[in-house]
Amino acid sequence: MEEKKIDEVVETDVLIIGAGGAGLRAAISAAAKGVKTTVISKGRFESSGITPMAGADIGLDGKSLFNMGYERADKEDSKEKFFEDIVTTGFHLNNQELVELFVEDAPGRVKELVDWGMKINYHGEREVITNGQEIMKALLNGLKKYEVQKFSNIMVLDLLTSEGGVAGAIGLKVDTGKIILFKAKSVVLATGGAHQLYEKNSGSKEMTGDGIAMAYRAGAELINMEMVTFCNNTIIWPLKHKGSLFLYVFSMYHGNLLNRMGKQFIHKYYPPKIAEIATTTEWNKLFLSRACQLEIESGFGSPHGGVYFSIKDIPFKIIEDSACRQSWTPGWRFEGADHSDIVEELKAGGTVEVAPLAEYFEGGIKIDRKGRTTIKGLYAAGECTGGMFGANRVTAATTEMLVEGKVAGESAADYAKAAAYQKIDESQLNSLIEVIFRPIKNEKGTKPINAKKRLQAAVTKGLGIIRNNSGIEKTIETVEAVTPEVPKLATASKDRRYNKEWIDALELRNMVQVAEAIAKAAKMRTESRGVHFRSDFPNTNNDEWLKEIVVKKDMNRMELEKIPVTTTKIELPKGVHNYDEYILKTIEKVEEG
Repeated sequence: MEEKKIDEVVETDVLIIGAGGAGLRAAISAAAKGVKTTVISKGRFESSGITPMAGADIGLDGKSLFNMGYERADKEDSKEKFFEDIVTTGFHLNNQELVELFVEDAPGRVKELVDWGMKINYHGEREVITNGQEIMKALLNGLKKYEVQKFSNIMVLDLLTSEGGVAGAIGLKVDTGKIILFKAKSVVLATGGAHQLYEKNSGSKEMTGDGIAMAYRAGAELINMEMVTFCNNTIIWPLKHKGSLFLYVFSMYHGNLLNRMGKQFIHKYYPPKIAEIATTTEWNKLFLSRACQLEIESGFGSPHGGVYFSIKDIPFKIIEDSACRQSWTPGWRFEGADHSDIVEELKAGGTVEVAPLAEYFEGGIKIDRKGRTTIKGLYAAGECTGGMFGANRVTAATTEMLVEGKVAGESAADYAKAAAYQKIDESQLNSLIEVIFRPIKNEKGTKPINAKKRLQAAVTKGLGIIRNNSGIEKTIETVEAVTPEVPKLATASKDRRYNKEWIDALELRNMVQVAEAIAKAAKMRTESRGVHFRSDFPNTNNDEWLKEIVVKKDMNRMELEKIPVTTTKIELPKGVHNYDEYILKTIEKVEEG
């Protein structure tokens, strides 16, 4: 082992990578089991990941919510109905074991957050409305009673494996340039999605698919990688609010979308029934995102690549009355930011530019209901996992992170209690160190930012809302062109202390692998299902494609295969259906239920 290149060694029983909602909940569970627990945050510990940016609603069945004392909840609702609706809205691609866990565990996760001090602004029939800061504050309160080792500003670069299991991880302290070796008996990945693959996204800058890529390189299987949700009405201009979902939540009840001619355009693309659903229900992501993209591609978009949002024809008193129960009040605050300038602009008859942006990744690391991956000692939770929501997420991702975080933390702790430290493979470690330092050692080579922008442009164009074989193929070609450039990336500065180019280079290594997985899975799935819409295959084909796609590493190649969907209670439907008509039938089934 080249000790001079390792600045610090940390030993722990359970290592949790990611300090957002899933990571903190995993830490509480692991520490409660009495094992030594360490949590790593890529950014600041108190504001890590995407959780602080959440709106946020936490979903659970109405009966459980009513029994907790929330009178507006739907007491006629049940866990069985909630389960059925999640599977139906996921177009039956869900792992039903994970859905069962989600439904059964959700009430307990809500109650404990309230016990830990989370404030609830409002509740509906099936959800409580709060915000990301409140969730984080409650989780940090829950963590206070335990001794947990915390590390901030560390980018974990890779997992270490030995004898088919996990042995720890290696990380870069980005503000000092120091390399830290973490020895662990078990590891929980809670690293979120890969939002930064897209030029326009609603995620934090930390979301570069690190955990998904690390798991893949370690030999873990990925699942449903082609499924990516785009959220309509995400602000793209003014620049200070870029990526904010404020108007998405705001527009669930009010607002119109206009093209550059000032005309509404939804009815150009959908008949009246779908247009009404698209503008008045939570199904708007599927319908409005596609309509906006078609309008933009037709040349009728706004100057910054979106469309316009307006409330000009709506009395502002109506908006104020409905907004009083939403999570940004008082003062039109949302995701921790003041949006009163946006509201004043709209109130005065102005417009705001919005677009459908990458918001949530249904695909990710394959886990079972214990949070176990296909690698011994490796667990995962939250958005970096796949399978729970199938082909479309309608209910809350916040619930997912809490439920899976708890289970993964408990499972990792149980495993650590019975396990010994694995011997660090010195050859593997030295190879990883070489990979880490290569960008600042290379005297000449590609600028990381240039390669990153090429990848983002290709992913945005070919793996967006509307896909086809030609676009997917072009994305794959770009991925295949950028991949061999990764070892040749070179930073202008050779300083190890907060070197942005160095971080870009290390992140790009992860991004190209996640992009490859999404693209190849999207190419393989020759149908349209949920958030995966292919204009060249516009039918939902239950007979051939009600299968999950697994991505795994075979030597140095990425291999894909179809596997059966995991079912427990609901049988899989059959038949081939027109995509839009099938969504309508799905909505009707949920509403009738």
